[in-house]
Amino acid sequence: MTSLRTVLLGGGVACSVALAGCGGSLDGHSAKENALAQALAPYTVRPGEETGYSTSGLPALVTTAAAWAKGDTDAAAVTKRLESDGFRAVLRQSTVSTGNAPGLSLVIELGSPAEARSEERAGLATALATEHANKVNRFKVTGIPGAQGFVSQAPGEFDANLLFTEGSCALVVGALNGESTRSVAQAVIEGSRKIYARTINSHGICTKG
Repeated sequence: MTSLRTVLLGGGVACSVALAGCGGSLDGHSAKENALAQALAPYTVRPGEETGYSTSGLPALVTTAAAWAKGDTDAAAVTKRLESDGFRAVLRQSTVSTGNAPGLSLVIELGSPAEARSEERAGLATALATEHANKVNRFKVTGIPGAQGFVSQAPGEFDANLLFTEGSCALVVGALNGESTRSVAQAVIEGSRKIYARTINSHGICTKG
């Protein structure tokens, strides 16, 4: 496998789920940060929810826009935009398929529903721009209002991402494998539907008002 092209919201940060620049584990965080991570955790996939994938390792919490934008080709501009959109935190959960292919689920908390939608649009636009050399098919998902998904195909790799918002949070579920566009699309659709069903009426951190 040559790369992981899965989208990370926050300006389309181009780093893989294994890259330390996208945040560390929860070890060493303060009690306040751990409480924040626990509040965001329902908005990421749980074991068995992303079809064919399981959670891998501890979730990673990032609490500054600069740390999340680190590694982007235009980190200063991304940081500025995130801060303008009221960036609060990102929680990212890595996943892995039965064939050891990588995936992820993340939630980014922003200042308002409008700012969350703005970040969703920015992340999608950046992701699609990076896929210009690959075959891309976009799709929507019934049952998740406003959700935007795409599957891209590169030699030997199939990559799917689904982006949507809940209140002041933008979410993405992504997966990559060498099997088929259908299998990666199914993984992100099912994972996203499980998250949405669990959280949409939960009055959690993203929709607390």
